[in-house]
Amino acid sequence: MLREDQVISLTPKVFQTLLVLVENSGRIVGKDELMKAVWPDTFVEEGNLTQNISMLRKVLGESPAEHTYIETVPKQGYRFIPAATTEKPAAEPWLVRHRGPILAGALSALILIAGGLV
Repeated sequence: MLREDQVISLTPKVFQTLLVLVENSGRIVGKDELMKAVWPDTFVEEGNLTQNISMLRKVLGESPAEHTYIETVPKQGYRFIPAATTEKPAAEPWLVRHRGPILAGALSALILIAGGLV
């Protein structure tokens, strides 16, 4: 992943968490649904998901008090927050500027992984 022209390494599970949230942008993704998508054949505790979300927030530059990209919906799950306005802001948020490359990279990674499983 790129942030301000710097490569940021994400573990596969953290990246997959981001991918699921972005693909469901604007919709609450339940914790169970998210855990099944990221760890389909493994039992994991909710703390693993919480840790992934925390890592994503750090990488995306969110402050602890203000969640610009990932909203926690208490007792339900998480929601990736799409741009709230149709007007282009003076300085677009980092993830909005890089959403296309992130999705393209995620798709490429999934194709490579799927190809290796065949």
